Amino acid sequence: MRKNLWDCHGVEDSQVLYSEVMADDTGLFSMLAKIVCSPFSATNTPDSNHCILQHRNGYVLVNETPYDSAEPTKELLERIAFIRLTHYGGFYDFIPDLAMADTAYTNLALTAHTDTTYFSDPAGLQAFHLLSHHPAPRGEDRDATGDLGGKSLLVDGFRTATLLKQSHPWAYNALRCVRLPWHASGNKGITIAPDKYYPVFELDDAKNLHKIRWNNDDRGVVPLNTPHMSVNMWFRAARIWNTMLEDPVNQFWLQLKPGTVLSMRSLYPCYLYIPWTKQQPWQSSTTGAFSMAAVPLPARGESAEVTVCTL
Repeated sequence: MRKNLWDCHGVEDSQVLYSEVMADDTGLFSMLAKIVCSPFSATNTPDSNHCILQHRNGYVLVNETPYDSAEPTKELLERIAFIRLTHYGGFYDFIPDLAMADTAYTNLALTAHTDTTYFSDPAGLQAFHLLSHHPAPRGEDRDATGDLGGKSLLVDGFRTATLLKQSHPWAYNALRCVRLPWHASGNKGITIAPDKYYPVFELDDAKNLHKIRWNNDDRGVVPLNTPHMSVNMWFRAARIWNTMLEDPVNQFWLQLKPGTVLSMRSLYPCYLYIPWTKQQPWQSSTTGAFSMAAVPLPARGESAEVTVCTL
């Protein structure tokens, strides 16, 4: 299985053009093949016994996407799959005004995390498009460095988990064995939990890392009755894991610009964290999207207006 593990430098071969993706299936395949890879080419008929998508880079940047409206972004997502409706809606706008009880609706800095941990079938692909990014109006405070903020942080979860397994195998085992309650609550009439408890690290039948769930804002109480595993041991393991996620060598930062759509695989070996950066009162209008997902992608920027869809 091919996996391109990456660190703070990201992956060089991770960009495609919007026009090529929209032109034909070869362009679409080229885009998806940068996120995942399969054992068959775009021109060959796949063997039904080998049609398994395998993890590759985990993300792709789609350049030269029209941004005069959110419609081209929606069309790009629908090029991949149908739009899934959730309790957040389908393709929609929101601003960080706490209209929903979710940290994505604030200007708070978010720590490294995965989204939709509380779904039995979490997000497959996520996408994000920054439609505009402007400085604060004259007379308002800005960052002393002149930085507009709103950068995106990506972390290769598969690589980081591999490093954890090598350096602290007991910690990797703790995050693999202890099943946790995940949930979404706080909005009137909305309480969501998956069909069962899930660990931070999910393995497949071959005992290979398959999915990762990590979001302290969505995590419930660590069970007290896990065999051969104390609560203190789990928290020690979680602290080591989180420290590795915060290590600058594992963090790939990028500033999205109008015309560039970030599409990424979530909750899988090559998954991405996208937190807010430190915020100042500037204005920004953004658009984001989930492909094969269930909730809106956190916005970047101050007073951001975000268009989000789920696929």
